[in-house]
Amino acid sequence: MASIRGDLVLLYFPRLKLADGRLERLTLVPRQLRRFRLNRVTHQDAQWLCHRLNREGERFGTRVRLDAEDHLVVEWG
Repeated sequence: MASIRGDLVLLYFPRLKLADGRLERLTLVPRQLRRFRLNRVTHQDAQWLCHRLNREGERFGTRVRLDAEDHLVVEWG
């Protein structure tokens, strides 16, 4: 599969701690841009994104896992 997928985009959903505003959780929702519309991605595309984000995030100490809805959950620390 291609190393760059310009048709895949991510929607970012951060959850912050009320007490201090620190990032508590970060969920990324993958979508495919096709004909000016955002569409759900296939499970295979979500896995592809997860693999790429894990590869690139390794040097920063982050990991990404897929949840049951094929959303990407970022883990760190």
